[in-house]
Amino acid sequence: MAETEQALKPSQRKLLQALASEEFREAGASFTELWKTAEVSDKTATHTLPWLVERGYAQHIKKGDPYFITELGEEALGEEPTFLPQPILEE
Repeated sequence: MAETEQALKPSQRKLLQALASEEFREAGASFTELWKTAEVSDKTATHTLPWLVERGYAQHIKKGDPYFITELGEEALGEEPTFLPQPILEE
């Protein structure tokens, strides 16, 4: 078992698994969709999602934007990265 995998708490793992689901992989998930799908409380999600974003497991730009799983988040779950949102680069 990888060190990252051991470090995840059950609520962190549930939220990442929800983000990794086919339902949210391409379009991302809103805060409400995410905590309901992950079956954690909104309070738990409020505290856990910023932790996942700060450590690079999830991506979230600003309030109201969807959450996405990152390659690091997929690796933490032991999954091969499939689709990852690409940032739009201005030239």
